Amino acid sequence: MLKTSALSLGLLSSTLLLTSCQGTLLSGQDSKDTAVVMPDTTAVATLKHTDLSYYHWQLISVKDGSGHPVTVLDDIKQQVALDFGQSPSDSWVSFGVGCNRMGGSYSLNSNVLVVTTVASTEMMCEPKINDAERLLAQLMQGSSQLSYKKDAAPLLTQTTANGYSLVWQGAQTAEARYKQHPDIVFWRVDHHKPPCPDGSTKTCLKVRPVIYDDKGIKTGEGPWSLFVGDIEGYTHDSTVNTVLRLKRFVVDPVDVKGKQFVYVLDAVVESAIADTPYGIADTP
Repeated sequence: MLKTSALSLGLLSSTLLLTSCQGTLLSGQDSKDTAVVMPDTTAVATLKHTDLSYYHWQLISVKDGSGHPVTVLDDIKQQVALDFGQSPSDSWVSFGVGCNRMGGSYSLNSNVLVVTTVASTEMMCEPKINDAERLLAQLMQGSSQLSYKKDAAPLLTQTTANGYSLVWQGAQTAEARYKQHPDIVFWRVDHHKPPCPDGSTKTCLKVRPVIYDDKGIKTGEGPWSLFVGDIEGYTHDSTVNTVLRLKRFVVDPVDVKGKQFVYVLDAVVESAIADTPYGIADTP
């Protein structure tokens, strides 16, 4: 039997629950000066959508209109993330501070970013995280001016209409690295890692495919099998059973015969504490 701990994040598609993010936190911030050293890089005159969507962005600095650090975000900047994406009919932005995911549609013209009504998932968070989420939603919504400096880890500076400055550092996305759009698959991962089938002392992930329809409703699960390989961005927890949303890329490495799959973690959509030493009984 399983005991549910942190339930589904509701990320089975890129659609977010339409919950408006409201509240005001734009005054009364602590003023504690810190120095941020920026590399000497070349500014890009006009941003393209791919300059944004080819990178995962992490916050490295946030200051108010007076140049003071905004501590509610600055203190947790290592977990404040920003992503951009595109579909044939829309451009979307997604962001968060480590609990809920927020986002909305966006447009980009002459380096002016306009984000429409921000929506959010509805998980309960710690009070200080709630404060950070409300502020980030306020800062992201509406118009802001962008500047971009190319580098191995590019910098994106976002200046809001009320003078707040957010500096983001980019890390290349898997789509940019593999130069393709991935297939999306869902795997249930058991907390227990059995021995790999090659007879070595290594252990392998025990996984089974999970199938959802186009409305995000689960319609079935496949058989258990052992996965010999790695999932980029995933760290296994031997006390938790999970359902993962994965991006699957096809690669053709020179040192391996035939095409291979590369799996990249997109989201953890379910998580449940395992209360038995060996997990689900129907082992592969």
